[in-house]
Amino acid sequence: MVWMAATEVVYAKSFTGWLTCLEAGLPFYRNSLIATMVFLPVILFAFNYMTKKKVEITLA
Repeated sequence: MVWMAATEVVYAKSFTGWLTCLEAGLPFYRNSLIATMVFLPVILFAFNYMTKKKVEITLA
């Protein structure tokens, strides 16, 4: 979306420009993968714990 919707010309509107844009985003993708690997097990464990114990979530 950055490559398509950029208002200023940062990357060329070609296949080469698209690959350059993807390459520039790799450091941010690494952080996203690390966050997924950390938080996904926590969320899945909490969900399994709540469904196994039949814990009801109620609003106060």
